Parts: sequence; structure tokens; C-alpha cells
Amino acid sequence: MENEPERMYEFGEFVLNAHEKTLYFNSCAVDITPKALEILTILVEKAGRVVTKEEIIQRVWAENFVEEANLTHHISRLRKILSESDGNKFVVTLPKRGYRFIKAVRVVEPPPLHIDNSEASVTTSRSRLISPVGVVGSDENVRASPATASESGSNRRSLWLITVAPALILVILVTAAAFTLLKNDLQPHLFTPVRETKPEKPGPFTIKRVTDGGRYGASTISPDGKFVAFVQNSLGGEGMLYVRQIETNREIELLEKGERNFGSISFSPDSSFIYFIQYEKASGGEGSLFRIPVLGGQPSKILKGVQFMFSLTPDGKGAVFYRFDAPGKKTSIVTAALDGRGDEQINLTLDDREKVISSSPAYSPDGRYISFAMADAERSTGSEQQFSLFTLDTTTSQIKQLTNEKWTEIGKTVWMPDGSGLAFPGTRPKTGCQIYFLSFPESELRLLTTGLSTFGNYGMGVTADSSTLVVDIWESSAQIWSSDSSGDTTKAEQITNGTSDGTIGIATLSDGSIVYSSRTGDEYDLWLLSSKGSRREGRPLTMDPYEESAVCTAPDDRYLIFASDRVGGRHHLFRTDLSGADSLQLTSGDMDDASPECSVDGRTVFYSSTVGGETSLWKTSIDGGSPAKMTSYTCLSPSVSPDGKFVACVMPSDGFLSNASLAVISAELGGEPLKTFAVVPFGWFYLAPRWTPDGKGLVYSKAVRQIYNLWRQDISGGEPKQFTDFTADVIFNFTFARDGKHLLVSRGKVANNAVMLKNFK
Repeated sequence: MENEPERMYEFGEFVLNAHEKTLYFNSCAVDITPKALEILTILVEKAGRVVTKEEIIQRVWAENFVEEANLTHHISRLRKILSESDGNKFVVTLPKRGYRFIKAVRVVEPPPLHIDNSEASVTTSRSRLISPVGVVGSDENVRASPATASESGSNRRSLWLITVAPALILVILVTAAAFTLLKNDLQPHLFTPVRETKPEKPGPFTIKRVTDGGRYGASTISPDGKFVAFVQNSLGGEGMLYVRQIETNREIELLEKGERNFGSISFSPDSSFIYFIQYEKASGGEGSLFRIPVLGGQPSKILKGVQFMFSLTPDGKGAVFYRFDAPGKKTSIVTAALDGRGDEQINLTLDDREKVISSSPAYSPDGRYISFAMADAERSTGSEQQFSLFTLDTTTSQIKQLTNEKWTEIGKTVWMPDGSGLAFPGTRPKTGCQIYFLSFPESELRLLTTGLSTFGNYGMGVTADSSTLVVDIWESSAQIWSSDSSGDTTKAEQITNGTSDGTIGIATLSDGSIVYSSRTGDEYDLWLLSSKGSRREGRPLTMDPYEESAVCTAPDDRYLIFASDRVGGRHHLFRTDLSGADSLQLTSGDMDDASPECSVDGRTVFYSSTVGGETSLWKTSIDGGSPAKMTSYTCLSPSVSPDGKFVACVMPSDGFLSNASLAVISAELGGEPLKTFAVVPFGWFYLAPRWTPDGKGLVYSKAVRQIYNLWRQDISGGEPKQFTDFTADVIFNFTFARDGKHLLVSRGKVANNAVMLKNFK
């Protein structure tokens, strides 16, 4: 391979570019971990021959000593990525010997799809087939048998259902490929002879980065394709609205810097104005719709009381959005005029006790339909996929479901100006938020993006020719660091090397071993990091197609308690020992359970539970039984004090510009808080506070100019003080070691940027 760096290997619907270390399925980049890819490369290069376990371990883990369980774990992941079935095998296991890759392999060059930070291109190529005994001919002389064709079709359907990887928090591998002909919009003028022309074929699908600053969101593109607009919230720095001219790459700040946050933004149909939702501290955090000329000027407030996301009417003279009536428990789809007269029309009103909404309402190009996302209220929380897309026919008031597919959340939705369909960000438990295209009226769904990266809910815009989308992309990576429990980070040491270590779960054992969540393929599994002499060694504790997260350990190390979606799709709590032999489901029902925390005596598990959109604190026996509710108010992410007498939790903020509170309640009685400290900045998610080892303070995460550190709030009162002194990166999770001598922090990088998807239809 070193002598032929452009060589790649093709088997079935897959192409492996060993030089670029990328695996493609039907020209789409596949989410695969580096170790699994190395193993696949070794097996494919030696297709038809036995590769011993010792050889694979020596090549893949040359610098480390690992147990054979690591290899078994990655082989299992590899089989899932390749979508193996009884009738469609890629890798066979030879007991006590090793593995053999049994699919026919072709050597091809160059790659069929290449994506970088500029453009992607697609080229066809010749290839030759590798049989178990060598090269047997070119692809011009090889034809698939009916059995092979059936096998490929089954493989394609299986991969469509289970591959791709948000949530949370991950390294970019974003691409997709879909080809179609553009519609020929040329129309002959009356009485004018027109030469017959064929529709022009679009170029290849590409994903191109628009920004690289890492702090941007709510991205959109002007209909004429000349400008991209995006925002930076006060949460990530100074609140600012930007516009960038695509041709010159010139960027303009459209507002004075200030303490503000934003909802979604949109260009007017003629590309002359930018409309945006802004939340200002001076106005009490209420959202309002503003308008500003595309190249700058004085912003004008158009409408008050517009929250989160909106869409413009096809003629640009109105806006459609959701209006929330919390006391009345109702949500309406409202269309309001933008001429300042305040004329409004209520298109639909829903009872929040029966139905809940997601997405943004959006008009079809002909103005007849309004699309929106909806779910049954009792099934709309947690990890269940219950939101689907609907249309309201404004001429008949009839509601129609567009697809049977469902998501846990649907973001800003845009119609294609040619009426051919809708594009939207959709969130699912294992794949995170990805970009989808739903054709109209056929309702054929296509996934446009795949990979470890996830996408933002608020960013989405399309050009007038329906050829280019601009969306937000979220990229992140995280590793576990160890430092002194005093908060001194000058000698902090990185102790893991994964891409998402500890982000959704981290705990310790009495001997200093660390149990943490880490993403492998589409799922999060639990891993154990232990020390053997001067060497640290990690091994998987779980290997299943589910998400394991939010782990805690019993004081006697007998049990691990964690949240998982392994039963019924909802997250519940499970108990197991380090061998996985003693497993017990602790919670069940229609609630989604998270953030388990073990009591000091090891008999009780405290946790937060969500139902109907409300989250409260609960506790249950570590041996199972009937749970008991501890709070009647919203409280999440519990943490038990070292003496076992108190539980700290987070009472969320009620708005972008107000703080959440740390609450301290009785571990035995629950009830109203004994103390509260309104010191935690607003967040979409809140980490559990941690008691200091001496029990005199609570430590929580806070970002200043997008640099995260831990802060300490003394229980006795007073102003909080900065506890750690990191100078970069994001804190995803943290905990104190069982011995109280070390602080473990899952930290890394997060970058939010705008990307452009061309020729996606």
C-alpha cells in the first residue's frame, strides 16, 4: 500500500480507501472507529487467508498490551458496520486461530468520492477482482450473479437501517451521496421558436465548509446564493449576527456586540434583508423578530413574542411560528403580517396535554400547506422516536402525516422552492442529529449526511434553485484528564485517547480504576480503565447495540448502576457487577430515567426521571422495588454529599439570560430545597454538581468566553470561586475519585460551524 497510496478495495457495496483511512458504502462515508478500520484493512488485504489474532493485535495495538477481549469487541463492531447476516457474511471466525475475510475483493483507483474543505468530485474507475488465490480479471469481465445482486440489495437495506452515528458531543465524518436530474425550468416565450435542449445534469454531491471559527450557529443562505448568515450567542462569546459574501469571503458584523442570544434566522425572498429572532437581557429575555438589511444598517423590531424558530411566507410579507400559551396549556401555529399592523391568523391550535410540537412551521412554495412536526404528548419525551412530519392544508384545514418515519426531535424545516420536498435536521438516539430530505408528494425519505458529526437544529437554508443547502455542523472530541482534587490543573494528565470518553458517564472504583462511557460505532458502551504496574489498560464492560450512560458505582464496588435504552427504547436504570453476570433492571414504565447516584451506604440509588416534559428527583432500592418521588418541582442531575445526608441537584433556568440554581435537599425526606444558589449559567443540558471531598462545597461547570472551568460554591454561602484554571476546551463531565485525591474531567473540543451541501437532491 505504501507504493500504491491511491489504491482502494471494493467488496459488495463497500469501498475501503486504506490510504485515506475511510470506508464508503454506496459513496457515503461510513462511521467506523480507527481500530475497527485498521482491523478491516488487515483482513481485506489478506482476503481469503487466515489472519491470526496475534498478528492483528500486534499490528493494531503495537505499542500497548491489550486483552483479546478488545479484538473480539472490535470484530463484533465491524460485523455490525458491514451489516452481516446469516446469508451475507464478510468475516468468518476460525476458533483458536483467527479470522478470514471471505468476500470477493476488487482493487480500484482512484476513490469514487473525495470530500475535503473545498469541493468533492466523483470519478469512475476500472478495477480488478481479488479471489482467495489472487487477481482473476477486470470488472469488465465480471458480472454479478442473481445471488450476488440479492445479497447486495439486502446489505443496502440493512445498512440504511442501522448505520450512521448526537449526541452529544464528536469527530467529523460527514458526507452523503445522492444524484438526480435538475428540472428544466426553461419555458418557451410565446410565438418564439426555441431550440430543444436536454436538462443539465447536476455536479457531484459535495459538502464544503463555510466557516471555521467554531462558535457559529443558526446558519442560512440567501435565495440568490450570494450570502451566508450566521450568529454567535452570548453563551459562546459576544452576541453577534454575521453575514459572509460567498464570492469574496468577506464577513460583516451586522450588530453592535452585546449580551444577547438568538433563535433562527432567514433571508427575505429577494435576498435583501435578514430576519432574526433575538433575546435581549434588557427586555427580560423575551424573543422578538427583527429585520436588518443584508449588508448592514439599523435593525428594526417587527414582532414581539416570537420564540425559537420561524419561517417566512412565500411572498416574504408574513412570518409563521409557534405561539405558546403555558397557563392555558395550548400551542398555536400563527401567521403574522410583517407590515407593522399586527394582523395575525391562527392556523391551528393544539392541546399540550394531547399533542406536542417540534421543528418550525413552514409554508410550501404555493402557500397551500404548512408543515410542522408533532407527537403524542405522552410519548414525546426521552429517547423514543415519536415526532413525525405533518402538513396542514390551509384551504381545507385537514392535517396529513407526510411519513411514517419518526425522530426524537426535528429541527428547522425548509421547503424546496421548486416544491419537490422538504429538508430538515432530525435527531435519533444512535445517529444524533442528521440532515434528511423528504420528497413531496411521494414522501420518499433520504438521509443526506452520515458519520460521527452531528448537526444543529436551528441552522437551515436553501437557494432559490433548490441546489444548495447551508446547515450547522457540530464537531467534538473528548478525553479523560486526571488532576489534583484541589483544582490545581497545572499538572493535569490526559489518561485516555478516545474520541468521546466519559462524555455521558464517568465514575471510579476503590482501587482507582475508572468506569466510563465511550462511543464505539453507533453506540455508547461502558469501559473499564485500570492500572497494571506503570501501564493503564482499558477493556469494554458492555458490548451491545444500546446506549449505556450516566454510570455510578456502589461504595463496595459490588455493582455498577447505569442508564440504558436496552428495553423498550426508553432509558431506564440497570444494575450489574463488573463481570456483567448479576444484571437487574431497577426502573421501568413510561418515564425516562437518568443520572443515577449511589447512596453512601450503597442501599439506595437517587436519579432524575422525566415524564410529560417534567423532570423530578426519585430514589429506589439498589435491589429493585417501588421507586419514591422526592421532589414535586423540576430537579435533575443528583449528587450525594460525602456524609450521605444531603442530595444536591440542578433547578434549570427559565430563560436564556437567567441562571439555573444548585439546590440542596434532604437525602432522607426530599421535599423543598434547604438551600439554593442561583449561580449556574443557562444550558440546554446540565451536568451534575459534585460535592468537594470535605463536603463543604459544590463544584459545577461554567463557561467564560467558551472556555470551560469548574467553579466552587461554598455551602455556607458567599460568591462562587473559580476552582480549575483550564485555558481552553469544553468540559463534558467530571467527578472526584473515590479516595478524594483526584479530579477526573472529560474535556475536549467543540466546534460549531456552517457547511454547504451542494447537489444533494
